[in-house]
Amino acid sequence: MNDTPRMIDLVSVARRMGRSRSWLYRKLDDLNRLGFPPPHPVIGRWDSAQVDRWLDMQGMQAADAAGSQANEQAEA
Repeated sequence: MNDTPRMIDLVSVARRMGRSRSWLYRKLDDLNRLGFPPPHPVIGRWDSAQVDRWLDMQGMQAADAAGSQANEQAEA
């Protein structure tokens, strides 16, 4: 069984993102506009699987954007 907790606090979310707690707290409104998962309304913690999925999607979007930009430059 996995020892990693499913529901994680703000510090753990920030650590997953490679950022500080204060950075995450400042950027939370911007992240929410980008579809970042909210904390559970009762528990007040984030679902680690949802956070990981969101991060994976951001990575794919960044890769897609970089690939599109490279294709545009190659066609020019």
